Amino acid sequence: MSTEARQRAGGVEPAVGHRRRRRGRPRARLAVRVSLATLVVIAAVGGWLVMRGLQAKRHLLRAATEVSQLQDRAKTSDVAGQQAALASLQADAGAARSETSDPVWRAIGAVPWLGRNNRTVAAVAASVDELARRALPALVSASAALDLQRFAPHNGHLDLAALQRVAAPVTSADAAVQRVRDQVAGLSLAGLLPPVRSAVLQLRSGLESAARTTATAARAVTLVPPMLGADGPRTYAFLFLNNAELRAAGGIPGSWAIVRADHGSTQIVNQGSASDVNKRMKGVVVPADVAAVYTGRPGSYFQDVTMTPNFPVTAALAKAMLEQAYGVHLDGVVATDPVALAGLLHATGPVALPLGQSLTAANAVPLLLSSVYRDVPDPAQQDFFFAVAAKSVFDALSSGKGDARDTLSSLAAAAGQGRLSVWSARPDEERQLVGMPLAGALPRVDSPGRPTIGVFLNDGTAAKLDYYLREKVTVSRTDCTTDRAGYDVHIELTSTVPDPKASPLPAYVLGDGGIGLAAGTMRTQVYVYAPTGGAVASATAAGKPTALGAGVESGRAVGIVTVDLAPGGTVALDFAVDGAAFTKSSGPHDVAPDVRLTPLATPALLRTAEAICRNR
Repeated sequence: MSTEARQRAGGVEPAVGHRRRRRGRPRARLAVRVSLATLVVIAAVGGWLVMRGLQAKRHLLRAATEVSQLQDRAKTSDVAGQQAALASLQADAGAARSETSDPVWRAIGAVPWLGRNNRTVAAVAASVDELARRALPALVSASAALDLQRFAPHNGHLDLAALQRVAAPVTSADAAVQRVRDQVAGLSLAGLLPPVRSAVLQLRSGLESAARTTATAARAVTLVPPMLGADGPRTYAFLFLNNAELRAAGGIPGSWAIVRADHGSTQIVNQGSASDVNKRMKGVVVPADVAAVYTGRPGSYFQDVTMTPNFPVTAALAKAMLEQAYGVHLDGVVATDPVALAGLLHATGPVALPLGQSLTAANAVPLLLSSVYRDVPDPAQQDFFFAVAAKSVFDALSSGKGDARDTLSSLAAAAGQGRLSVWSARPDEERQLVGMPLAGALPRVDSPGRPTIGVFLNDGTAAKLDYYLREKVTVSRTDCTTDRAGYDVHIELTSTVPDPKASPLPAYVLGDGGIGLAAGTMRTQVYVYAPTGGAVASATAAGKPTALGAGVESGRAVGIVTVDLAPGGTVALDFAVDGAAFTKSSGPHDVAPDVRLTPLATPALLRTAEAICRNR
């Protein structure tokens, strides 16, 4: 009889625990083995992820370097270098995408928290690969097809056919860049590890810059041929703004030229001064919102069409006045100033003036905005001098003098500073221009999370003292105690006018006291434009409350303060500005605002302080 049977016969139960222990050992061993196996798999997957992640990071970092190299080579005519950099970029971008898109990486992407980072890294790699395969090849092809030096004007003629040949690849590349920009902008930053979040933010910034560049290029290759007469002659007014007598858009249009463009050939067909226009026309109607802020002067005097900072309004008024005065039909208006001309002279080199002087990058601003008033006291002779200077620079550009890339760079810089503005009287063309820096247009509605604030100046002295005006502007964020963002706009204006008693400057420059000001004192109207949907709440001068005028122009609340500056004096103004109301769809509000300023003879110093409040 077995032991178990004997135990039952004697009424004793067998040792159950003993039996369970014997059965439990295999289970425990199995659990341990499974656990060990699981840990091995996790370690393997983790090691694999680390390895793949490091590989992807290495390829993405190399891709970023190659993008920079490609940008540098794009500034030259080194097409072979561009193609080599592109090939390397495509290899690294493709490798990074492959390393972040295999089955294991995708499987980890389904894991909460960790998966979000995996998915985001994969999206970044895919975006870089998309740029390398779809956008950049078209741009490199366009660069190879378009030799800028050959494309530059020669004997007053521009080869529009060369530009038209690259229109398709440039617009195709722009579409790809815009698509990738939108994809990356849609990536959520929530729950990302700091390195991943930083990479996404960096990529967003780079894509925003690239998108602006390609959009400008696409619009340029689309607009320039018809605007320069590819489909028939065009006629434009060029306004030369004088920063020595400020207007919000830069300065009074003291002189102008009518330019005719026909199949790429351009020539000046008429020139004159603001006073010439005033003698011939009876005035034009000013938009009601502009008149409410600036009175009817922009429609009564050609010098005042630039009182509004919104260039499309300025251009329409100038067009109406010139057409009324001279019976000419205008297809558009272009405006620039001596600082922009100085930039162009860096590219073209000096140009000779009929009176024996040379106009150079170094002397253009002081000569055109100061010395001429001391050396040529007769206003009529001054107007002649300005006309000759403008035509000399125009002839240098139209003859193709200087390096074409330097010329384009100087034009882009002038547009970015508000010193070169273009408006088309044709609505379809103007719609494409709006949004570009050279449109000179205040946005009707600010982009989400990117408010626009304007600080603009108009001279009230009727003199030529603003050559000596210096400006500092600081825009800083105040606490968000309501559902609106608040801003402090701090403005410092300083006069560097020399002592009038010891100065050789004529009364024409210093002011003749006709408005009750001592010679050398400048009166300036300061206009602060709030973001769309915002307001200008109050203002102080030297820390004390000051009278604040108010109005609405171009859909924006405007605060107005008038200040008088004696020679050597400084005044500090502070405007309390309310931004638009926060909404869930309005995006992050910790982005520095887009601050627009009146272009001065000496560029203003602008600082946007770091935001201290966040979107709620």
